[in-house]
Amino acid sequence: MSQGDPALLDRRLASGWQVVSNGEHSTLRRPDGLSCEAGYIPADSGDLFAVFHDPAEAAVLGVVVCPPLLAEAVRNQRRELILAWELSAAGIAAVRFHYAGSGHSQGDPTTLSFAGLVDDAVAAAETLRTRTGVSQVAFVGTRLGALVAAGAAARFEGAPMVLWEPPLNLRRYFTEVFRARVIGMFKRGEAAPQSQKSLLEEMERNGSVDIAGNPLGQALYRSTIDLNLDQLLTAAGPRRVLIVQMSVKPELRAPLAALVAARTGDGQTVEAVVVPHDEAWWFGATGRTIVETSSDSLEAIPLTVEFIGAGRGAAAGTGST
Repeated sequence: MSQGDPALLDRRLASGWQVVSNGEHSTLRRPDGLSCEAGYIPADSGDLFAVFHDPAEAAVLGVVVCPPLLAEAVRNQRRELILAWELSAAGIAAVRFHYAGSGHSQGDPTTLSFAGLVDDAVAAAETLRTRTGVSQVAFVGTRLGALVAAGAAARFEGAPMVLWEPPLNLRRYFTEVFRARVIGMFKRGEAAPQSQKSLLEEMERNGSVDIAGNPLGQALYRSTIDLNLDQLLTAAGPRRVLIVQMSVKPELRAPLAALVAARTGDGQTVEAVVVPHDEAWWFGATGRTIVETSSDSLEAIPLTVEFIGAGRGAAAGTGST
């Protein structure tokens, strides 16, 4: 495991760390030379909030971390934070960001679309390259953010990607999303929980529907409901891909095993691993939103760092296509 060691990171937060701010950016510096800088980057959709994690020495490889959407973003943010520190500890630059209209970024959340999410990830990648001078970029994405990572990586020749728990069936994914709304209504004691059909009708009327405190816009729903990860990977072309399944059962789910076989058969280097963990992505999003640290699947982090680090220097360039 890298020198950052996720099991120890949280305990070192107050040990000699320094915060420097110039009014535009805030930088956190660690005694071991690692640092992170928070600020805003320009994008077509508006200024995006981003945090850049820098290694102690100049990096040749940078990683864009594409977060999931809605309540899943809250559940995954600690893993993303530790991942970014671990990448920088391994000499790899990283950037975490919020999509337009989410988190601290500018924009209207009800107008989010898949194309816009991909553009935001590309903007983060381009800023990372300009800021650090890295010659290669890679992408890590979780859940719906995994599909964003695949779409953005396609614009960078040979850019590797790591996909955490990507949904292979978006209709089933949104069924889970709408179920979270219904369960939330039960928890609040509301007398008439809504069905998925009635929620879709509400979205049609209002342009969005609230899901556990997060607006799900019609544009996002319509632009992602028919997405297919296999097609996105095919369009991305030759590159290294690692898919991480988080589950109690050690076997790959049948649809994921079929996807890996199909992509490998077409000449891509696609690997899949199972991390022993069962993430209830929407359980708790309808009530308490605090994520217990013991429930985080940290085993995925060193696997990701190792996979990305193994390809460092393998390709001379990753220019936009």
